[in-house]
Amino acid sequence: MSNVAKRLRAVRSTVRRAWFPVGGALLLTLLAAMPSTYAASTGFTSTASVSPNSVSPGSPVTITAAFTSNSSITNVTLDVEVRDSVNSKVFQQAFTGQSFSAGQTSSVTTTWSAPSTASGLYTVKTGAFSADWSIGYGWNDNAATITVSTSSSSTGLQVTSSATVSPAQVNPGGSTQIASVFTASASASNITLDVEVRNSANTKIFQQAFTGQSLSAGQTRSFTSTWAVPSTLATGSYTVKTGSFSADWATGYGWNDNAASITVGSGPIPTPTATLTSTPSPTPTPTSLPSTGTYYVDCSGGNDANSGTDTTHAWASLSRANQAALQPGNALLLKRGCTWTGPLNVRWIGTALLPITIGAYGSGNLPQIQNTSTQVPVSGSYVILDSLHVRSDPDSYTGCNNNPIGARYGIAFQPGSAHNVVQNSLISDLAVGVFFESGSQSNQLKNSQLANNIMLFNVDPYVNDGGAQAVLISGDSNDVGYNQIYGSYACSTRYGVDGTAVEVWGGGSNNRIHHNVTWNNSEFTELANSTNTVYAYNIVNGHAALTNHAGVLGTTAYNNVFYSTGGSGDNGIVCNSCSPSALTLMNNIIWAAGGVSASGQHFNEGYNIYWSNNGSPYLDTSISSTSKVINPQFVNPGVDFHLQSTSPAINAGTLASVTAGWTLDLSGTTVPLGGLVDSGAYETR
Repeated sequence: MSNVAKRLRAVRSTVRRAWFPVGGALLLTLLAAMPSTYAASTGFTSTASVSPNSVSPGSPVTITAAFTSNSSITNVTLDVEVRDSVNSKVFQQAFTGQSFSAGQTSSVTTTWSAPSTASGLYTVKTGAFSADWSIGYGWNDNAATITVSTSSSSTGLQVTSSATVSPAQVNPGGSTQIASVFTASASASNITLDVEVRNSANTKIFQQAFTGQSLSAGQTRSFTSTWAVPSTLATGSYTVKTGSFSADWATGYGWNDNAASITVGSGPIPTPTATLTSTPSPTPTPTSLPSTGTYYVDCSGGNDANSGTDTTHAWASLSRANQAALQPGNALLLKRGCTWTGPLNVRWIGTALLPITIGAYGSGNLPQIQNTSTQVPVSGSYVILDSLHVRSDPDSYTGCNNNPIGARYGIAFQPGSAHNVVQNSLISDLAVGVFFESGSQSNQLKNSQLANNIMLFNVDPYVNDGGAQAVLISGDSNDVGYNQIYGSYACSTRYGVDGTAVEVWGGGSNNRIHHNVTWNNSEFTELANSTNTVYAYNIVNGHAALTNHAGVLGTTAYNNVFYSTGGSGDNGIVCNSCSPSALTLMNNIIWAAGGVSASGQHFNEGYNIYWSNNGSPYLDTSISSTSKVINPQFVNPGVDFHLQSTSPAINAGTLASVTAGWTLDLSGTTVPLGGLVDSGAYETR
């Protein structure tokens, strides 16, 4: 981050302190203007189970739904529905006139016969309502799932699946590896293999879909997913479920409803540990290797004199791996549980149809690359970096809360690199976790965990106060999606705290940051000298959200949740040199003391919900008539950002987000459900 940016931040902090004298009067005005809304003390939770969970078309399924009330109530309607993959209702049964005492649980049972034309994944949804359906007491949008398999398909395809997890017990904030195995009964192409983690109420917590897969008859394919467990996730037992579907998800070829189990224990977010290895010798001139196949690297059992072509003849060092003349379709696999001092130089060129894979094999922790200036510099193209852990020890520590110091980069997409993917990886303990450098383009970071990247570049912030950035983007047309980013929260001797989840700085254009969940970062994002950056369906939990600095055009934010319960220093939106061409803000929920700071300048704003702890978010510019200052009614503010059934954010958005191509919410639900888009990151019934 530049010193100019820091000075702007200091100025903003001064402005924030002046916001609150008007808060009390404004709050009274807002309360007087707010319509009365139902504030029931009654609340219901519900779950469902199905038997069997996988049927053929025309077969019956027994659905048992359990409802629990937190208070005594009479004349309640209990609702059980089945909906298809596009959320169309295909079955409903209502149980009217029900009565509950406080804490009582009652179960109802019904039968759904899958239509003869049915196929694919169906969802059971349950809820409780007043007798006239005008008041909702609680809704479970994903109570259970039913797979209808078309066994009479032209291919007769059936895919069996199983899974193992390592470790099987993990603390909140940690991660575990899910190894899934799929076996096909007949040849298949362009199918989707699905891996999910669900809680005891069958709510989907994690999903990874492996699309475009091909299997021959009898072939078994294995895949590895990394589940980064949210630090706020409740302890308990979670279930891994696996299945296979057609490319459009309309036809299911097999579903394992209990492929494996994971126990989430209690405890702090773990800090990755490291075992230092000796620094490898300088990389020699690349030598020729065969142009096909997979090569293996084993830090303990390998030997650089080996062929590297199987696990019993693996290489030992990254120096040897850096020599590999990998060709399109080749793979370089690093053994799990191993640690190397970097760098791993990714200079290879794959193709769109035959990318090169850098991945992991074996069992145990992710293979770790550490303790050099840039752990994985990427100068090649069409390379997939899968299931790696990159991190570094610092050079020194400051007197400011012992904050680490060191110019350490994790994965750096260098100028000229293009069409590379980082996925299922852990990037931690660095100054910059993933760097999209100027001159790089069309690279992707997805399904990864970026944790505790709190280094600053220099002990003297007046020399170079950069760092503490999980993601730094200066390149073009890059994509950052479906990641968990937390802990970019550094102690700065000059500014108190610093750190950014995603920073777009120095000329980047057409970048997309979407479907990420972030928490405990000093700020979610800052932009300077960038154009056409899009933020969509992100959850930002804690501290400042989005700041547009000078030289920014075309920033667009759709359907984000910006949530902060801090004081005046924790902003929602800050827009410097603001104008309609600088910032577009649509369908967002902004819960922050400093809702909008734009120095009175107008920008393209509408269909947003603003709120704060005291009911009076600071807005220093007028907002559109389509926007509201009102409590969005999250299910559990700060923990669960789904909307309650009575939320004013439901159907409060504009279809402009859909027109722009954002048709799935944070949980993968198709948008819109009810004709209009909801504000926020989750679409609701």
